[in-house]
Amino acid sequence: MTKEIEPRFDNTGRLIKLHDVLFEPDTHEIYLVVEGSNKSGFKGLAAVNDIAGLHDWLDVFPDGTFHIIGNAETAYTGGPYPDEK
Repeated sequence: MTKEIEPRFDNTGRLIKLHDVLFEPDTHEIYLVVEGSNKSGFKGLAAVNDIAGLHDWLDVFPDGTFHIIGNAETAYTGGPYPDEK
């Protein structure tokens, strides 16, 4: 039996999705949202930062814990950067 991880929303009410880059305002930590599973049958989204050694299922954090600052799937496609004229 697979146990699904509950969805979570950021501090603006947006649904947190796969590959979102999250900022935790209280601790200033940055996380990447990845798909995870374990031997106990849990499957779903996890918040990780391998450099800092942070790994947890997304649903251990209450809604509003994070602020989505982007998505790692977003690609720059050319043209001036936003701060260039």
